Amino acid sequence: MIVDAYQAGESVSQIAQLTGRDVVDIGNVLAAAQATRRR
Repeated sequence: MIVDAYQAGESVSQIAQLTGRDVVDIGNVLAAAQATRRR
């Protein structure tokens, strides 16, 4: 959901507000998703 929203053009801060999660947490999720995709 976080990755989908980011790819749809939402900013990290917007996603953090929508999900109620920390901006750093969102960044970690996105980084993990990108690392998974590269393999």
